[in-house]
Amino acid sequence: MFLRKSLDDKAINPDDLSIQNLTQAIEASPNEYGNYWTRGLIYDHLGRHQQAISDYTRVIAINPKFSNAYINRAADYADLGDFSRGLTDLDIAIKLDSKLAIAYHNRAFCHLRIGKIDAAYKDISKAISLDPKFVFSYINRARIILETRTGSPQQAVMDASKALELDPDNLEAFLVRGEILATVGQLQYAIQDFTSAMSKHPNNPRTYYFRGRTFFYLGNLENALADLNKSLELDANFTPAFYMRSSIYMKIGNLDTALKDIENYIPRNPDDIQGYYQRGLIHMQQGNSLNALQDFNTYVSHSPQDVDGFYYLAVIKLNLNKLPDALADINTAIKANPKDGAILYCRGQIYQKMGDKKSAIGDITNAIKIGLSPAMEETAKRLLNDIKKTE
Repeated sequence: MFLRKSLDDKAINPDDLSIQNLTQAIEASPNEYGNYWTRGLIYDHLGRHQQAISDYTRVIAINPKFSNAYINRAADYADLGDFSRGLTDLDIAIKLDSKLAIAYHNRAFCHLRIGKIDAAYKDISKAISLDPKFVFSYINRARIILETRTGSPQQAVMDASKALELDPDNLEAFLVRGEILATVGQLQYAIQDFTSAMSKHPNNPRTYYFRGRTFFYLGNLENALADLNKSLELDANFTPAFYMRSSIYMKIGNLDTALKDIENYIPRNPDDIQGYYQRGLIHMQQGNSLNALQDFNTYVSHSPQDVDGFYYLAVIKLNLNKLPDALADINTAIKANPKDGAILYCRGQIYQKMGDKKSAIGDITNAIKIGLSPAMEETAKRLLNDIKKTE
């Protein structure tokens, strides 16, 4: 979360009329940086980042030692995805005033977004040391730990708890602590945090989403579904709830509704390849092999390191009787994970269909030794006996 030096109680209203009045003042006194600064704040409030950047740039040209302009311009650059320029501005702000906690706070997130995790952790900790009552820095250090596994979960819980001590109603503190608790398996405590957040922020869809997701992990599908329905009732475009609800419908065998939900999710999140993976699984369970094949092809093209993607491609191609292609995919999966019983069993099935009984017997025998689910093991043993009878 990037923070800004923003409008104070004496500032004028952030609206178009105020912009018009400030523009007139700027035309009358073009070297008065305060008018550019205030107009930049209003543009920020309205989400007009490029115009805010232009005004902060003018402020810096007139008064290059005004650190707040660098802080706000960096936040706008970050909102536009230009983290390198954001870092440059924050470096200058810190050089001008090395005790600016907000500058270290924001620089931590620029570092995080470009993958410099150690630098991010160092900066967010510096922000806390400079301002021990800076609530958002505790929250964001906890989130850095959650996202990157840098630092300990205990530290993250302590940080979120400190944020709640400073601000007992803080939504983000409840949510991040709940997420951390869920990550380390303390699901009931996570539900308590999400429920507390819900009681204080009853109209926020994220509270219901996170509690619903945690109920899902606990196997309480009824409560999970109720929470996710409520999340989407509050915000019909809160797309993570579509993904999670699709998982529940898959679990209970309502594949048509699961497909509808994931197809609501994918167009809104085209870069999340997990959506294609999940839709591929649904298509497989529905017996729609061609659509499943298309989804898993998309998935493995973006995630070629994931063994499961190649495994499911092989299963689909086996069902379509595309045996050489299926063998190539399953060999890719086996190369990455040679001790997976299900993968070896799949290759055994492919060899059996190709007429290579010796290889089929070897793979299926090894798959049973390594371990399969009870249902798969029973099927594998039957197939193995059938192959041996025909030798």
